[in-house]
Amino acid sequence: MNVEKKNYKEFFKKDRLEKIVYFSFLIFLSLLYLSNRNIAAKFYYITSSFVLIYIFFTYKNIIKLVKNRIGLSCISIISYSLISSFFINGIEYLYIKSSIRVFLFIAASILFFRNEKDINCALKIILVFTVLGSFPDLYDFFISGNYQNGTPLGQGSKYLWHIYAGGIYAISAMVSFYLFFTSKDNKIKLIYLIFFIYLSSLVYLSQSRAAILCYFLAIMLYLVLSRNINLKYVFITLATFSILGWVVNFWVFKFSTLLERKDAGRFAIWDKSLDIIMDKIIFGHGLGADFKFYHGKLIITEPHNLYLYALFTGGLICLVLLMLLYWMAIKAIYCNWNFETGPFLSSILLFIIIFNFFDSRKIVDDIGVGWPLFWVPVGIIAAYSSVCEVRKNIHTTVVDTTQPPV
Repeated sequence: MNVEKKNYKEFFKKDRLEKIVYFSFLIFLSLLYLSNRNIAAKFYYITSSFVLIYIFFTYKNIIKLVKNRIGLSCISIISYSLISSFFINGIEYLYIKSSIRVFLFIAASILFFRNEKDINCALKIILVFTVLGSFPDLYDFFISGNYQNGTPLGQGSKYLWHIYAGGIYAISAMVSFYLFFTSKDNKIKLIYLIFFIYLSSLVYLSQSRAAILCYFLAIMLYLVLSRNINLKYVFITLATFSILGWVVNFWVFKFSTLLERKDAGRFAIWDKSLDIIMDKIIFGHGLGADFKFYHGKLIITEPHNLYLYALFTGGLICLVLLMLLYWMAIKAIYCNWNFETGPFLSSILLFIIIFNFFDSRKIVDDIGVGWPLFWVPVGIIAAYSSVCEVRKNIHTTVVDTTQPPV
């Protein structure tokens, strides 16, 4: 065999390719939380190509993807949505492209977040770039005088809707909350605390009742589950929330204005959505099917509920697969419990489960607000479960020392 002959497969298996794909993936995350989603989507063409090349030349990692039950649940939802839509009413190229993107995102999360350090690096990127990306919204909010008119922060911004803006700011605030309590450096802890207070203020300014409610419940769950939290931290958190609530209520808008909006028509929308869904309750109407009805003078084009959207596009089967995904995520957190990451992962999972009940995009959707509010948290939990499985395998491996060395 000629030793000078290059083995192209071995060449692509070197760490250089992995580093290129990894950094490209982190850049995509930063763009997703910083820039217009169109920029992130265009850059993802490059990132997804790198991920495909990496998977192809390191095909053994496919076993790692299949063994990850959360990743397998994600693949099941995506595959079923595509296949069922094809047989029901055909499938548009847009949804094929979106499905591939989601699959590669979950795959990249599992393959490249190999330890807690990698996961924390991604969380820091999400936090920093959410803060940077919030400045234009905050500038427009005060310069335009929207706060005087009672217009929510994030209305008409790059997040499309103030409810989504509030949800994204809430998840990033939870990230800063987690990093604050797990950081060892007091100077860094102070930075995370400032980020936490700042992003909590943005959640209130968004006037998203779903984000405010789910954020409060998620933070309380974190405090209950974490053994490192004492009454002092509970008091500080409650005091911070109370002060923020008082400042926002006194200087920006009255919380009573939220009550005047009543339920924003959600119950009526969900009731009429069920009338449409019941036509094809088993297999659904398929991806890309038109969802439209009149609610007063408004034209409603989505049910404002992830679970009703799952029923509409994929029927009961899709909803069952979604519930199975949640169950796998809960089981993974419970079976791999860690008193540092466990409370945080539990809190963000609780947040997306409840938040997506009030307002959400499609499960299989192109890069946009639905990704930070669903797929990114799911990808992080999937990566964490994979990290724990690898650690278990290392700890349970027993080396046979009874045989003499050769």
